[in-house]
Amino acid sequence: MKKNRYQQTSMLLIIVAILLFGISIFIFMNKDDGKKDYAPIDADPGVIKIDDGGKKSSSSGSKVSLKYKNKVVVDTKEKKLELFYENTSNSNQNVVLEIMASNPDDQDTEFMISKSGFIPVGYGIYELSLLDAIELNMKEYSGRMVVKYYDEKTGEIASVDTNIPILIEVE
Repeated sequence: MKKNRYQQTSMLLIIVAILLFGISIFIFMNKDDGKKDYAPIDADPGVIKIDDGGKKSSSSGSKVSLKYKNKVVVDTKEKKLELFYENTSNSNQNVVLEIMASNPDDQDTEFMISKSGFIPVGYGIYELSLLDAIELNMKEYSGRMVVKYYDEKTGEIASVDTNIPILIEVE
């Protein structure tokens, strides 16, 4: 009888220890350390003021408006990307672009080939630098332009991103 009770107590302690360990791992993995994602401090040096005739958004909520082309041309010799992206005056969100290319052998695997600084409302960007150590061997890649939105006043990241399918041509 004592032996059976000892086994039950031991099993109960083991189960409690496993549960506490699992809860600790969960808390550690989901810990909010107070760090939030903010837009870079400086605008991308390649941004150009656009004349889109739009009025500055006065809405208090988040509003985005953009123009883009879904083709990016990469000049491997100059290590530059040519693209067309405008963050029009109707928006009230600054943006950061990430250009992602799909691995031709595994379309589910992507790699970043370029990233902008922030693009203010009313500005466009038409050229970005290729990231260091990026080797593009094919003539075409499928990819996506990730548009990350940041509050114009606080610089804090918005909870929604836009993913635009693109064709990446390599020259």
